[in-house]
Amino acid sequence: MKFTPIIVALSLLLTACSRQDAKLSKQIIGSWTNTNHGKSSTIIYAPDSSFSMIPQTPSDTNVLSGIWQIKDSILIVTFTNSSFAGVEVRYHINRLDSHHFEFEEVSPTHKFQR
Repeated sequence: MKFTPIIVALSLLLTACSRQDAKLSKQIIGSWTNTNHGKSSTIIYAPDSSFSMIPQTPSDTNVLSGIWQIKDSILIVTFTNSSFAGVEVRYHINRLDSHHFEFEEVSPTHKFQR
């Protein structure tokens, strides 16, 4: 009986996290453009949890693709093609709305706009 409040609190926290993850998963779907150090790329997050990263710099032709998921407000991407196959990268989502997507790995912060 002593543990009932703790169990209820943890259940509510987990429910809130899963709702937030579902909301973020809906918001991320679509195309996002990033310009970093003079290189531009477009990342397309599909509803089926796949993604493609398409470089917009003429000298860079390496299209990366893989799968994505959001868990505890963390974007987890796993590459499935090229020499990056099997590599998983995690990003903390700082901001995500209909026009802005900001996240960070360990560093630096990446900013995307629609």
